[in-house]
This record gives sequence, C-alpha cells and structure tokens, in this order.
Amino acid sequence: MDRFALLHHKCGTVYTRKLLDFICEKKGYELQVGSTGKPARSAFGARRGRVARLLSVFRSPLPMIFLDQNAKFKNFSSRTDEFKAFHVIRDPRDVIVSGYFSHRNSHATAGPWGQTFLKDRRTWLENASKDEGMLDEIRRGYALSNMKAWDFSNPRILELRFENFIASPVETLRQIFEHLEIPVELELLEESAERSSFERL
Repeated sequence: MDRFALLHHKCGTVYTRKLLDFICEKKGYELQVGSTGKPARSAFGARRGRVARLLSVFRSPLPMIFLDQNAKFKNFSSRTDEFKAFHVIRDPRDVIVSGYFSHRNSHATAGPWGQTFLKDRRTWLENASKDEGMLDEIRRGYALSNMKAWDFSNPRILELRFENFIASPVETLRQIFEHLEIPVELELLEESAERSSFERL
C-alpha cells in the first residue's frame, strides 16, 4: 500500500520532514521527498499522474512514505488503488507572511527554481515595500490555490492543521501513524517531537 505525506509550500514541509525522517529511520521505512506538481503518464497503465511515475522511480526494497512538497488533490482524486495519506494545511495568512519573509530573506537559491525564479524575485522584494511584497505573495499564492481546490472529504486522507501539529506534535504523530497503519511506540513519537522542536530547527 502506498503512503503519502501531502503538504504545500510554507505549510510545515521542513518540520514534517524532520519528524518523519527520524521515525522512518528507526522503523525501517524510507522517506522519499518530491513533488507531484505536473500530471504525466506513468508506466502503470492508467493515467495516475506524476504520483505513480515518481513512485516507480523512487521505489525501494524498503517500505516507503512519499512526502509530496506541493500536493494537488487532482493527482489523488481518481486513484482507485489502496493508499493512505495525511494532508497538512496552514492558516493562509501565515502562509503569506512566511512566504514573504522566506522569499525575501532566507529561502535557498540553489537548484533550477532558485536560479531561474527566486533570485530575480528576491531582488524585486528587496526593493518593494512590505505591503507591496505581501500583496504580490497573495497574487502568486499557488499554495493557497492548491489548498482551496482540495477535497477534504476523502476518507483515505487524514486532514490536519499545521497549528495543531505544532501545539500537540506527539498526539498528531500518533494520529498520523495510526492512520497510515504503521505501529510506532509512544517513546519514539516523543523522541521525534523533541528532536524536531522549533528550538532545534
């Protein structure tokens, strides 16, 4: 059975990855990170988008959780095979504020996206007022559009809020792994939450 962590830009991707990394290592799972952003035909026969294609590329002899950094519901809505996932959203206001300061000050510029887009954007943001920058983040907010287009009624996808994740990480992790049908000891959840606390990020 395929298992997914479904996130959006500025919705706790780094935090969630850090939590899962530690637990997956201890439980003998492989955590693969990528994006199903654009649909594509896969070698699985049915049109299942980049989900299946990426899984076929990353498939490991170990059981796996695939962390999708830019999840789109349309890539999962037509799947008829068995899968389990959890999906994290965040207050849109915090997404905008976090995106503005990250894109202006700290987001890495390595890789194709950073080289072709973020460098020019950072220069623009540095010369714009904060209000102009925030408004532009709203206009460009593809993470917001992906959250708006989401169907929150799929029983195979556990719906979570980033704010609750931060407030109660151990309980949220318990819900996640129970939903993914992966037994994890309470002590391991607690240790992961402690290692991944914001004080240590």
